[in-house]
Amino acid sequence: MKSLKFAILIAAFFLLIGTAGAVTTFSADGNVDIIDNTTDDLYLAGGEVNVIGDVYGDVVAAGGEVTIDGDVYGDVILAGGNVIINGDVEDDVRVAAGNVLIAGNIGDDVVAATGNFFLATPATIGGDLHLTSGKAFFYGDIEGDVSGGVEELLLGGTINGTLDLDVRSYEMLPEATIAGETDAEVEEITSQDSDERGFGTLNAGLWIFRLVMLLLTGLFLVGVLPERMHRMADELPERTLQKAGIGLLVLIATIFGTVFLLITVIGIPLASVVLLLLAFVLYSARTIVALWLGEFILAKVRPESGAYASMTVGIIVLFVLSSLPFIGWWVFWIATFISMGAIYYLTRDKWIKRKQDVSPEDAEQEQ
Repeated sequence: MKSLKFAILIAAFFLLIGTAGAVTTFSADGNVDIIDNTTDDLYLAGGEVNVIGDVYGDVVAAGGEVTIDGDVYGDVILAGGNVIINGDVEDDVRVAAGNVLIAGNIGDDVVAATGNFFLATPATIGGDLHLTSGKAFFYGDIEGDVSGGVEELLLGGTINGTLDLDVRSYEMLPEATIAGETDAEVEEITSQDSDERGFGTLNAGLWIFRLVMLLLTGLFLVGVLPERMHRMADELPERTLQKAGIGLLVLIATIFGTVFLLITVIGIPLASVVLLLLAFVLYSARTIVALWLGEFILAKVRPESGAYASMTVGIIVLFVLSSLPFIGWWVFWIATFISMGAIYYLTRDKWIKRKQDVSPEDAEQEQ
């Protein structure tokens, strides 16, 4: 259920992104450091992204670690392993990350999907907070309502709106206050709730069905596209963070294009095709990581194993990791983004090679 909530939140997260500004700064290799003040929007991707200067527009960034030290006078949209916001943000913040620390003042709403969420003191959120998280620590103040779901909540600040969270573990410090209504549903964790936590008969059947379907997809792809699958899997350890950032940006760009096509009546059929293609790529992309993982494991214990055995082992291991509580959804999306980045690099390299492989006869005809 939590994976479904996160998927829905991610979809809303990207669909709410505004239009691009006049300036786009992008890096596929290494780190990105924005030191000077910027008057337009920034689009950034890299191993580490650091925005030190003030930005008089929006910031959209993806990376292994993203840090916002300057003040931002627009929206902030971030994705990464660790996200730190030390500066003040005038408008909304939307973030998907493993760990999120907000130490600056946010002028409007915050939407976050994360493993751990930390609102430091004296930071404030001027609007509402919608949160999906494993652990959440509220030491700063929240002016609006708080909604969503977390596994563990520690409240040490002030909530001036309504607290409406699905919570498994809830602790309120003596100095904490809630001005509005409290409608937090605290679930009791007992041995009898196994069905709700994914280990009941129905959920076990769905789990096995999803595993079998992904396994069949992986075996089909490695049988139909053996060279391409092996190439992408072999090159997966190279520029891993960059591939994840590229995969995220490809997803953003695809959704942008689809929304634009849906606005026009003529583009609706093409938008439908793009959405179907995107759904297939998102579903099957993890098989690239699975193939690499299976080859890595079997190389240690059974080096003579073939591609089908590697794919089978890799998908089983990846699927189990993706089903773990707290970190499972993060494993799922990281594997998806890295695989999408690998697909992008393969497509780009083939396009460049095709342009370079111009025969002398073709060159003479062009002259």
